[in-house]
Amino acid sequence: MASVWDSGLGSWSKSIRLEESSSCWENGSACALQPSSSPPPHLLAARIPACPDGEKTWPKKYPFCGGVFQSPIDFHNDILQYDTTLLPLELVGYNVSSTDHFMLTNNGHSVRMSLFPTMHIRNLPFQYTATQLHLHWGNRNKPEGSEHTVSGRHFAAELHIVHYNSDKYPDVTAAIDKSDGLAVLAILIEVRCMSCAFSIVNNVALVPGFDIQELLPDQLDEYYRYEGSLTTPPCYPSVLWTVFRHPVKVSEEQLLALETALYCTQPNDPAPLEMVNNFRHIQKFDERLVSVSFRQGKGISFTFAERGEYNTLHLFSTFYPKFSRHFTAPWRHIHYLQFTDGEFEEEEDFLNVLQEVSSRVGQNPGVLAPDFFEPLDNISALSIK
Repeated sequence: MASVWDSGLGSWSKSIRLEESSSCWENGSACALQPSSSPPPHLLAARIPACPDGEKTWPKKYPFCGGVFQSPIDFHNDILQYDTTLLPLELVGYNVSSTDHFMLTNNGHSVRMSLFPTMHIRNLPFQYTATQLHLHWGNRNKPEGSEHTVSGRHFAAELHIVHYNSDKYPDVTAAIDKSDGLAVLAILIEVRCMSCAFSIVNNVALVPGFDIQELLPDQLDEYYRYEGSLTTPPCYPSVLWTVFRHPVKVSEEQLLALETALYCTQPNDPAPLEMVNNFRHIQKFDERLVSVSFRQGKGISFTFAERGEYNTLHLFSTFYPKFSRHFTAPWRHIHYLQFTDGEFEEEEDFLNVLQEVSSRVGQNPGVLAPDFFEPLDNISALSIK
């Protein structure tokens, strides 16, 4: 992982710039979605003309952007459903020889790498063939540039690997506006640590081949799956999204390089314009179903409510709220209290722990010692007097 993410973004990205561009994002500081030169067909979905008022203006020219089943969305417990039929993805042809080269470009709103048609995904409803990957990020002052969020939490950035349905369509241009046309793998990115030699050729960088799978998290069997849209105009609702549960990690220095080294300056601009905040905001859920291939963490939270001489200890499960318990006793002071978010593989495991906690509380109505919960896995120590 680290050897591939060690890509010196700052070393090449300033040389990969556009002569013309325009600002099309919410705060007006991000860069254009329209390159000056004519792009190949698979870039058409990432192009729109100037829109200085931000993404709220997209629906005026691109009606799908104001329609249903838009992306990105927030993944929270209320909308998730465990699906036993979801299989680990099988990635074919992702390990590319170093004698071959990927072409890396600044397309005006992101950094984009073209992929080879020998790369496929299996274990989806159809075979999907890779076409390109690109990144979304924030800015140096607010590095929260992921498009999808988990329980309201943004990640530092997000990588998208775009594929088209090659079982049904000859190329991405034919597939892009079809309901089953695209499949995107989304990788959430957290800050940790990453440097690959690029040679600059005109306005592109040539990247020696490597194993694209190394950009993905280790656990390919844990992901969110839903039907959504492109996150840039024309926002076609044509994407089968797979968002991996576990983020990959990059260094703070590399994230800063990404946030400060890419530019999209127009010829008449008095100063260079940084490409930042190139992510779309969270969209309405529209009653969709999000399937997950993993069982959610079943946490127990411990909280107190003071009521005169008696306090109440609440044991609450975010995943199994119907099994929550509360106990009232003459506890006067909270000596130590820590919330916990333990994980349990099965409902039975959670209920066993809850039963043990309930039993101990019942046996100790006056004082709970500091080691009260120590023998229990995933439960923090609690001391109350």
